[in-house]
Parts: sequence; structure tokens; C-alpha cells
Amino acid sequence: MASLESLEDEETDSCNEDLETQSCFGYDEFDIAIPWFDQIGPTLEVLGVGRSGKVTKVIWNDQPVALKTFILQRNDGRSLESVYENELEVLRELRDLWGKHVPELLFHKFWPTSPMFGLELGEPLPDDMDTWH
Repeated sequence: MASLESLEDEETDSCNEDLETQSCFGYDEFDIAIPWFDQIGPTLEVLGVGRSGKVTKVIWNDQPVALKTFILQRNDGRSLESVYENELEVLRELRDLWGKHVPELLFHKFWPTSPMFGLELGEPLPDDMDTWH
């Protein structure tokens, strides 16, 4: 697994001079976007809160996305960095399933106080598990 330092070292800048889109961000070694903080729009709604974070609906690159912000709910000895790195590694391992059974990872960024993932936003499953396909 790549360390955060190597992710930042391998990040390449990509800027679009089009003032309408103002897209300027880097990519990691897997070609996943690493955006600037101000490129992520305001929270539209809270989708869920769990043990390691909160998922909200936001706008990024003119599309709604699910933004997972890592916030440890319990002091169980884990660091934000370790939780972020572990989940990032799992998502990368599941890349062949993105868009089919696993939401596509659109972007990620490790900010020390607020690491986050941007994921493809899907439709919620019905409460009745017998109707799942």
C-alpha cells in the first residue's frame, strides 16, 4: 500500500484553463482525482453517519456525489490516517466492480483534520431485502 507521502509525491497537477469549469486538481498513481477543498460544493443532505464517518450528498464537477468524511466516533486506537488508508486500499482492490456492485471512487484527499472520499451516488435500495436483485 502506498503511504500518504508517496501519494502526494506522485500526485500530478492537471489544470483546465476554462474559467467556466475552473477544474484544477491532481491525480494519484491510479488516476483518481485529488481535488482542492474549495472544489467540493456545499452539503445538500446527510445520507448517513457510521462508525468511521459521515456521508453527505454534495456537488462535485457539476454532478451530485456521495462524500464520505472520516470522523472517528470512538477512541479505539485507530487513527484517521489508518482508517482512510485501509478504506482506500479496499476500494482500489474492488476497482473491477466499480459502477456495478461498488460505487466508483471519483476522488479522494487526505486532509489531516478531514480526510474524504467522493463516490458515485446511486439509488437507495428498498428496505425489503427480498426485492434486491
